[in-house]
Amino acid sequence: MQKKIRLSRHEKKITCLMVFGGNSDEHFVSVHTAITFIRYLWDSPVISIQPFYISRTGNYYLIDRSELIKISDSFFFNEEDLEKQICFIYSTSSNNLEIYRESQNKITFDVIFPVILGNTGEDGTIYNFFRLLGQKVVGPRAVISAILFDKILSKAIFEYLGFCALPYYVPRPSDTASEVAKYIKDRIKFPCVIKPASQGSSIGLSVCKIEEELSELLVKAYQFSDFIIIEPFEKVTELFCYTWRQNNNIRTSSITSVKPVGDVYDFDQKYIAYSSVEFDKYDDSSDISKSLRIKSEKLYDKLDGNGIWRVDFFKNTQGDVFINEVNTMPAFVNVFGRDHPLNMNGNSMMDILEDLILSCLQPISPAIH
Repeated sequence: MQKKIRLSRHEKKITCLMVFGGNSDEHFVSVHTAITFIRYLWDSPVISIQPFYISRTGNYYLIDRSELIKISDSFFFNEEDLEKQICFIYSTSSNNLEIYRESQNKITFDVIFPVILGNTGEDGTIYNFFRLLGQKVVGPRAVISAILFDKILSKAIFEYLGFCALPYYVPRPSDTASEVAKYIKDRIKFPCVIKPASQGSSIGLSVCKIEEELSELLVKAYQFSDFIIIEPFEKVTELFCYTWRQNNNIRTSSITSVKPVGDVYDFDQKYIAYSSVEFDKYDDSSDISKSLRIKSEKLYDKLDGNGIWRVDFFKNTQGDVFINEVNTMPAFVNVFGRDHPLNMNGNSMMDILEDLILSCLQPISPAIH
């Protein structure tokens, strides 16, 4: 019945400009995510997707969706093959955005869905850019994205909202390795985890087991961010909960756990060698599942969430649970296949994505958003 109501409101399909790629360390993950979303929306009766690719060099391309899914094995484009699909964007005022193909044919669209991950994407930059041009954009407010992308600021938010997080240390960039080592030995202890404060998907993350490794690993982390964060290392199981808003109600997925191969669940395990990683779905009736779903819903509500979030938790060997981070634009790769947590328990990825896109067409208050 809901679908019939939607179709009666729109005489034609809603055109969604799906923006992906970008100059980010997670470029190919963004491409994979866009392909995943397009597959889920392929047969949508109400949404038509126009893929809009931003290359690493900053060029814009309008790609046919049937051509896009053909590259799903490599997730990389050869720009020479895309020359005929290059396009140009113009802004004639502060409330206008026009996109033309090289042939000067103007394309029309109703809403923009950015799926750029990492810097310039998850930090809210691209959202602000399109909002500045008066466009309707899928996703959380830019300020919320910026806060949650920053691991230092997000820790402060978690603590303020009463969530239990691991203790942490933020060295000053001017601190020497010996000064950092002294603090770690006094407070954090070795081994410890060193990671960039403003980066996604475990990029630049290392486990420092002994003091002699510290200097090299600090240099590595600072390559990806102006600030870094250091936490105690524990053998943990990672738990995550997808959270979204549908029909004005906050929804949560089942809790899924992952057991890392080695010390930590790093970038390679997430997006390259994921076939070697063990996943397990928690029973929805279990105490820990109920608790984490309530926590995820609370966080989404308190921060006026929009879009699909993934709330990540750690559980140590003593059974203690800590919140780790929130991804306001989580990657969608082929880890689960059709058994994605968002596609289970009566949920439908097509319905979720349709609702997110259509909700952007509703009037919003400039004072709030």
